[in-house]
Amino acid sequence: MNGFYSIDLPSGENLLTIRALGIEELNKKVIIYSDGTLDFNLIENPELLEEVFIEADKDKNVQQAITRVRRLRSKKSKQFHDSG
Repeated sequence: MNGFYSIDLPSGENLLTIRALGIEELNKKVIIYSDGTLDFNLIENPELLEEVFIEADKDKNVQQAITRVRRLRSKKSKQFHDSG
């Protein structure tokens, strides 16, 4: 994984905690004196989830359905087809 992240931290001692699914948790204490850059590598840690439940209520997911029918005259239809 490659990525670039930028955060502003106040001067002094800061504790960074990085957590993500599939990445080993990283805790890093940094002391900020002035502007700078801190590079670090994250270690992959593939985790298998025991169970995943996905639920949906079809009546709540669809708020509005819009359908439309448009008739094209044959002359316009041919122009539309030929332009592609």
